[in-house]
Amino acid sequence: MTSNQFERQKNYSISLEILFSLKENKLITDDEFKESETLLNEKYKPIISIVSLGINLN
Repeated sequence: MTSNQFERQKNYSISLEILFSLKENKLITDDEFKESETLLNEKYKPIISIVSLGINLN
């Protein structure tokens, strides 16, 4: 993993943790979470993501 890939993965993971917290505290809806997670994937292009792990958040 290059340093650039590491930074992207780190930023994705931190952002995802914030999203999970917002969802858990009912500050965003499931649909808003999914939309935001999609945007994070597009922005950071992480090596490991919810999508790549096949995690279903429904």
